[in-house]
Amino acid sequence: MITRRHFPRCFIRRHSGLYVAHCIDFGLACQHENPDEAMRKLEATIASHILYIADLAEEGHWEAARMMLGRKSSFSIRAQYWLRWILSYQSFA
Repeated sequence: MITRRHFPRCFIRRHSGLYVAHCIDFGLACQHENPDEAMRKLEATIASHILYIADLAEEGHWEAARMMLGRKSSFSIRAQYWLRWILSYQSFA
């Protein structure tokens, strides 16, 4: 059996004096005055979210687990992620 790893797509931005870390794959966000702390909080939130989905599936709540896995960020947040991604590749050209 081949195991495939998936790393959630995340980015961080400054907004209203705070750093906001977003995970576009799960529609999650955390904020803090420090960018490292915002990202640390987001990583903990993602881990908790995945465990919750696993618990739902284990209890037989397949539809709820599927809905939680399919939850995405809003279009504007996803657009910000992709814009940053594109601009990061242009800097290498």
